[in-house]
Amino acid sequence: MSLDKENLAAIVVNPRRIRDFARAKNRLAKTDKIDAEIIALFAKEIKPEQRQFKDEALQKLEALVIRRDQIVNMIKAENNRLSGCHKSVKNDIIKTVRTLEKHLRKIEKDIHDILKKDDGIKHKAELLSSVPGIGDVMTSVLISLMP
Repeated sequence: MSLDKENLAAIVVNPRRIRDFARAKNRLAKTDKIDAEIIALFAKEIKPEQRQFKDEALQKLEALVIRRDQIVNMIKAENNRLSGCHKSVKNDIIKTVRTLEKHLRKIEKDIHDILKKDDGIKHKAELLSSVPGIGDVMTSVLISLMP
């Protein structure tokens, strides 16, 4: 059972903050029971911000955005290798770049489809796209990676 499947919010806190909080409360001992009490007291008094989990469409968009970035970096790396490579491997590098570009086009189509078809994302995408200079790539990055 996971929190998102149970529709429960989560709070992510740097453990150091909780440890500093415990020190401020003069609770220096460290046992599971004491840790649980300090965490509960921290949540009650500090009230850290809850995070809602991303829905399936946002998770998919984020994965595609990250993968797109990885492929773009691989294409750059292969093109850099091409400039100083021996002629015996030149065709192999060119084929690799073409394959990567094919994958890139597929991922960009999938990103575009999510931006245009998913009801939860479509409105945000239209709003961002209305800003001059903001296209699908920047829109998808902002929607998927920004809180």
